[in-house]
Amino acid sequence: MPALQNVEMAFMKWPPESSFDIEDLSSMRLSLRKLDNAGYHALWSRKDSTDELSLRETLWICWILERSHSTLEAITRSNRTLLLSGTDLLRILDIRSFVALERLEIMYQVDSNDPRMIESVVGMFPQLRVLEIHRYPSHDNERAPMNEIVTMLSRLKELHVLRLNLPSPYHPLRHVKTGRHRVFEKQAQIVADVFRLSQLCEIAFLHENSWATFYIDRHPRGSMTNLFYDKSSHRREFLYVASPTPRSSRPNPTISAVRK
Repeated sequence: MPALQNVEMAFMKWPPESSFDIEDLSSMRLSLRKLDNAGYHALWSRKDSTDELSLRETLWICWILERSHSTLEAITRSNRTLLLSGTDLLRILDIRSFVALERLEIMYQVDSNDPRMIESVVGMFPQLRVLEIHRYPSHDNERAPMNEIVTMLSRLKELHVLRLNLPSPYHPLRHVKTGRHRVFEKQAQIVADVFRLSQLCEIAFLHENSWATFYIDRHPRGSMTNLFYDKSSHRREFLYVASPTPRSSRPNPTISAVRK
């Protein structure tokens, strides 16, 4: 298959090297639990042609972790095979062939390299237009440093779409259904304020297996004029491997406006 451009592997090991040519791939979606030495070698030896890279599990894994009483307990019960450590993820990302990425999706569990993770992503991939981060805690007392993470990500000047899943054991949305929209609104406002002068136009948060998406209207010069929530965006994607494609046109701004 010399003309192969897209590969998606969720529940299988990396095939033999002779199975297909990955030199001209523009998109790769890989389940890291199945990425063995052959897969690492293939990634290291390929050319710089990939525009999209997804290194995460399917969203039903997120649903399992969200439903668990403790995220850490769920990971431990699975012998930590559900998630890759931040250190191992950095080892994969630190590959010269990915420098031109425009879309990146990552999932990992926090470890000693956590302070470097977001900073490394920003430094390695300055051309990112779509970024999705699933960051899981390493202990049950940890709270995700959302402000610090968002501030660091604001250095990505080409970013249009940001999707965040930053669970913590005592997050108010883990076990309470009511009021979750108000929490999403508050978080979206934090992100929008940090990205006030930027190209960011979509902010999404994961709850169970649904993305709740907020949209930003901007002045032609780039300043934010409106932040609003589209109820139709909060849809379920239970066994859907890939995340939704960013909208090419924004929805009606009259939908549940947060700020005008």
